[in-house]
Amino acid sequence: MSPTRKRVTWGDDSTKLSFSSVPEIYNTLGLVTSYSLEDGTPTLALQKSMKLLDSLYDLRRIDADGEDEVDEALLHATLKDTHDNVALLRSLEFNLIDGTGAVTECGGARHATNVMTIRTLSVVRRKAFLLSEVEDRIAAIEDIMLGSDELCAEIVEGREQPPELAGIKRFVRAHTHNGNPAEENKTDFETFANTFKLPGAHDGLLKLRDTAADAGEWWAEACIREAIKGVSHGALKRLFNTALGTGVDPDHFKLVRAEVILTDRLAERVIKEAKERLERDSLMAERAGPAPPVGPASVAADKIETDMKEAVADGVKKTDLRLKEAAAISQKLRERDGDRKRLANREKRLADKAKK
Repeated sequence: MSPTRKRVTWGDDSTKLSFSSVPEIYNTLGLVTSYSLEDGTPTLALQKSMKLLDSLYDLRRIDADGEDEVDEALLHATLKDTHDNVALLRSLEFNLIDGTGAVTECGGARHATNVMTIRTLSVVRRKAFLLSEVEDRIAAIEDIMLGSDELCAEIVEGREQPPELAGIKRFVRAHTHNGNPAEENKTDFETFANTFKLPGAHDGLLKLRDTAADAGEWWAEACIREAIKGVSHGALKRLFNTALGTGVDPDHFKLVRAEVILTDRLAERVIKEAKERLERDSLMAERAGPAPPVGPASVAADKIETDMKEAVADGVKKTDLRLKEAAAISQKLRERDGDRKRLANREKRLADKAKK
C-alpha cells in the first residue's frame, strides 16, 4: 500500500484554527517543485498528480503480496490459477473496483494501467461466476447424497432422476476450457472475457469430478443391490440412468453386471409367460372338447412376440436361448390355431352338406 497520508494544518501565530476548518494537503512525498506555492505547499494540480501516481502504484500492487515486483500480469495469473476460489476472487474483485475507482477519481480512467485493470476485473468476475456454479454443484451433490438411501427407495417407487445427479459430465465440459485460457487469443477481449472457462486442472473441477465419481460408485452399487432384490424393470432402469447421470461410464463393471441381471430377468419373464400362455391354451382346448375356438392361440402368440420385441429393445440379445424358446412356443400356438381353423372349416362344410 502507499505510505500513510499526512494531514497538515497550518496557521499564523496569533490565531489557531480548528482541525476541521483547515483544508487537507495531499503531499505524501513531501515534494517541493516549481509548481509549489511560495511556502512549499503543493498546488491542487500537483496534489492531484501525486494522488494519481499513488493510486496507480497501489493498483499495480494489488495481489502482489508485498513483493517489489509482480512476476506476471495479474490478468494472466488469474486465468492460469488452479487453486483460487470464489471467496478469494470476490476479495480481489473488491480491491480492483476500489483501485480503479481511485484512479478514475484522479482523472486517470484512460491510463494504460487502469484500462488493463478493468480488463482484469472482467476476467475475475467471469471466473468467480464459473467457480460459484461449480461450488454450488458440488454442494448440491453432497447434500442430496446425504439422503441417498431414502432417495434410492423413492426412485424404485417411481421418482425420476433428480436434477442434481443429472448431466454432470456435460456440466464439467461446459465449465472446462479447451487448453490454457491464459494462452488464448484475446484480440476480441470482450468476447474472450465472456466465453473463457476454467483450467482443466482447477481444484474446483477436480473436486467436482471426485464428488461425482463417489456418487456414481454408490449408484452403480445400488443398481446391483436392487437388481438382486428383484425390483421391476422400470425401477432398475431409473436407477441405471441415475448412475449414468453422475458420469459413470456405461461400461463400468457394476453397471454391466446390473444390466446382465436386468436382461436375464427380462428373458426369464418372457419365457415364463410364454410357457404359461401355452399351458392356458392347452387347458382351454381340453375343456372345449373336440372343437376348440379359433383365435385365442393366435392372440397368445401375438403377446409373446410383443414381449420378445420389448425385451430386445431393453437389451436382451436376439440370440438369447430363452427368446428362441419363446419364439418356438409362439410358432406352436399359431400352428394350433391353424389346425383349429381348418377343423372348424371342415366341421362347417360337413354341417352344410348334411343340411342338403
